[in-house]
Amino acid sequence: MINFDIKKFEKLQYKFEGDSFEYNFSSLNKVLYYFSFFGNLFSVIFAYFFVQNIANFIPEFFTGQQYFVSALIIVFMVSFELFKRFAFEQYVFSILKVKKLTLNIIISGIMVVVLIAGSFYLSLNGSQRIINRAQVIVENTDELIKQEVDELKAIYNPRIENYQNQINILFDGLSTTRFVTRDNQRIEEFTEEVNILEAELSKKIEEIEQKYINKTTSQEELNKSNILALVLITSFMELVILLGVGFHAFYIRKTYESYKRYVESPEYKNILKLISLLSLLYQNGNKKEGDNVPSFVSLKSLVNVKNIRSTDKELKDFMNLCIESEIIRPINRRRKIFNLNFEQSKQLIEKQQQL
Repeated sequence: MINFDIKKFEKLQYKFEGDSFEYNFSSLNKVLYYFSFFGNLFSVIFAYFFVQNIANFIPEFFTGQQYFVSALIIVFMVSFELFKRFAFEQYVFSILKVKKLTLNIIISGIMVVVLIAGSFYLSLNGSQRIINRAQVIVENTDELIKQEVDELKAIYNPRIENYQNQINILFDGLSTTRFVTRDNQRIEEFTEEVNILEAELSKKIEEIEQKYINKTTSQEELNKSNILALVLITSFMELVILLGVGFHAFYIRKTYESYKRYVESPEYKNILKLISLLSLLYQNGNKKEGDNVPSFVSLKSLVNVKNIRSTDKELKDFMNLCIESEIIRPINRRRKIFNLNFEQSKQLIEKQQQL
């Protein structure tokens, strides 16, 4: 046996059989619209670092200037993002309203594109200031190479200088010594040792440089990948903003059109007429639950006084509807009482007629 839930059925019926854009896309509109503010938040943060980098070149004129400039940048970027949202939303409204290409649409489109491009440029450059480590990689690599080369030179240079000093001493004594041949031989040996040490030192320096070149290349490739990912993220966040704001404008327009069709429909006019009759029956809400219901003749007189166009058949159908809906409850043939208050009755009528 099926466990039938009438309220669930009514919701499903309204979803699949009704013509309510507002009901079907309400959740999507809220998700996209509010999520788009996160895109604006990231745009403000990224753009801040770019503009702040430029503002650092401004000479300091007073104490605390950096904090004032930072606050000014944040206020400016927040205002810029909000203005971009407003401009794009109004542009979408204009397109949906006009539904054709006009000069105003073209000019407005150019202005919106400029705003979007400006926001994207600031965000992209600011995000690169955060993640682009190319300069840092080069500086760190140069520092590490210098450090290791200095350590090598600290080992090799004393030995090379020692041999060079001995060579200089032997050269100075060649004119006075009797062992010219032997000293020349020693000079050649020391010179060869110097050349060997210098060659070893040069080779090891080249090895160190090559090691860090390979490491730097790997880091630069990773840095390029990070920059590419950041470009995609920045583009995605900008798309999220446009999609959220654009769909929100489209959602409002479609909801308005749906409401307008409903207001102009015979069903809505019938509801208004029933509510008017209900108001007369309740004497503008003065009647309460348990009070006596005015007679058919009294209701007809009130209808004539208020100039509401209703035939006797329509009034009888209305009274029967109230009885069937248990808005009023017959006590006997002539006496009937209100079973609900006016607000409850009104909501019940509206719900029944909408279904």
